[in-house]
Amino acid sequence: MAQGFIKLSGQNQCVEDVGHEHFMELLWRSFFQEDKEDWWNTRPIFKIHDLMHDLAISVAGRENISFGINGEKICEKTHHVSIGFDLASLSQIPASLFEAKRIRTFLLPCQTWHPEKMVVNQSMCNAFFAKFMFLRKLDLNSIGIRSVPHSIGKMKHLRYLNLSNNRYIKMLPNSITRLQNLETLNLGYCVKLIELPRNITRLVNLRHLNIDNCNSLTHMPRGLGQLTNFRSLAEYVLSTDSRCGGELKELHGLNQLRENIRIKNLTHKKDAELEYKAANMKEKRNLEGMALEWIKEDVSEVDVGYDEKLLEALEPFQSLKLLELNGYMGVKYPRWLSSLKNLVRLTLYSMKNCQDVLPLHQFPFLKTLRLNDVPSLEYISFMSKSVNLPPLELLKIMNCPNLKGWWKRRSDSIKDYEDDNDNYGEISIIEAKNHSLPSFSRLSTLHIYGCPELSSMPLFPYLEELDLENSNLMPLEQTISMGMISMASQENITAAVVAESTSSTRYSSSSTLATLFTPLSKLKSLRIILIKGSDGHVLQSIQHLTALQELSLSNYIGVGMELEWQGLRKLQYLSLYDHPKLASLPVGLQQATSLQHLTISNCPSLTTIPKWICNIISLQSLEILHCANLTSLPILTSLKKLEILDCPILAEGCKSEDWLAHIQNLKGDLAPPKEEK
Repeated sequence: MAQGFIKLSGQNQCVEDVGHEHFMELLWRSFFQEDKEDWWNTRPIFKIHDLMHDLAISVAGRENISFGINGEKICEKTHHVSIGFDLASLSQIPASLFEAKRIRTFLLPCQTWHPEKMVVNQSMCNAFFAKFMFLRKLDLNSIGIRSVPHSIGKMKHLRYLNLSNNRYIKMLPNSITRLQNLETLNLGYCVKLIELPRNITRLVNLRHLNIDNCNSLTHMPRGLGQLTNFRSLAEYVLSTDSRCGGELKELHGLNQLRENIRIKNLTHKKDAELEYKAANMKEKRNLEGMALEWIKEDVSEVDVGYDEKLLEALEPFQSLKLLELNGYMGVKYPRWLSSLKNLVRLTLYSMKNCQDVLPLHQFPFLKTLRLNDVPSLEYISFMSKSVNLPPLELLKIMNCPNLKGWWKRRSDSIKDYEDDNDNYGEISIIEAKNHSLPSFSRLSTLHIYGCPELSSMPLFPYLEELDLENSNLMPLEQTISMGMISMASQENITAAVVAESTSSTRYSSSSTLATLFTPLSKLKSLRIILIKGSDGHVLQSIQHLTALQELSLSNYIGVGMELEWQGLRKLQYLSLYDHPKLASLPVGLQQATSLQHLTISNCPSLTTIPKWICNIISLQSLEILHCANLTSLPILTSLKKLEILDCPILAEGCKSEDWLAHIQNLKGDLAPPKEEK
């Protein structure tokens, strides 16, 4: 796009759409491949196969250079330069770079943030800007500059400018508004940036402005609504001072906005309703996500009513996929919430007064639900004879101390619904302790923190990751005890959940079993921080979690931990934290023959590590922290890493142990002294 390679064949075409079509064509032809290592899980990441990369480099010749890779050198014919290393490793920009007089692209794909280090100073930037006047795409991310030189205004051809992750920039020079061909300005993670240029409206071709995580930004410049070419605007920051900054109505005509927008510093006052309605959010048909963030302040009962009216005024278009509410002080959800049939992700933060249940049965495509700091919430959804659970894949419930259960119903007993199994429709019905409970058929990740009263929720037999911190263990017990499941029934139900159908197809829990499935037999990671004083009796059931690879347990008050460890053949990581009465490691642990990493922390009653631990020949890493009464270790020749911290008796005794010299990585009290520079 920055190079002008994308050609439009009609007036109604959008350059981003045509570019996306070209990309998908290349993806379909396997020029690009989807990268599975997107651990942020925010948007798809793609890579190019090595053979395709080599072919592209060969075809491009000297015009495209990855500088610093395979000894590539820059020449006069070079137009596109990508630096294949971190500039922090050099004292100055390579002189050979200046041999190319007509560079159009300069990229820093390998650049990383270096605290307290200026990788490129202002004089180097000035020299760079003066030399490369024909640049169309300029990437200066993470170079540590304190200010952007005024000379940047001379780069008349620039269409793409990336200044992201330069965390000391507080202001941009007004000369940047001379770049009238600029289409994309990326300022993401410029965390000290206070304001944008006052004359930013001169950037008449600006289409994409990324100010994501510019947390010091106080307001938006007036007149931003004149830039009607906008296609993406990551954040819109309202001023807390009414005398400066653009109002929310600046968004009124920006109806071509795409991707996500976060509106910050929403107020709780009455006089804002007309302004918020003037933002015209309902007409932004291409917007994918909307996050609304209110000012954190105490509000009166009157202001609570104003919040509900203000949120109604910010109604988005019905195709919205991502919604976040942060700091909303209303009691009820807006009426338009149930109309968002395409919602994929819903996040609710810091909603002190909200008591309303969510219309989850209205969201047939909801994959992610996050609830955090909703202290007045007692129930999440309604219970009825036609319950439809969304096809959730990730569920996080945090700091909801009064949350009692998933369903709000007339009776405290779910037994009333046992005779209506077939009426549950698009969810699975599982028999658990003679009670019929619905279950999530796709949920793979579940985190529950700070919910001590949560005793009832849908079962979660297909989890792969479970975190329970200071929360009721009843939902885990219910799922473990639910019995065998019909895989055939589950697959049919999953398909029905996703399909857009209003048919009354019914699934019976007594259908013929094609394949039996043990609950939680896919669980790989389990982390439990018990409520203080809890006996943790559910731990006896852990032996059935045969796929478990990681187990972390905290606040256990039992003396021993004798489980049937032989069932945990795949366990690789075990962490034991804050067990005040644990006097010895469980003997059965030696049957966990795949264990590689063991962490023991704050176990004051533990005095010795048994010799049988040497039988676990797979053990490579041992961390022992804050165990003041531990006296000795057996000889562990298989270890590659050993860390001992705040264990004075043990650390003193280990100093005379010769076998420790064979361990590659000693940390904590055993770490070798650092050499003075």
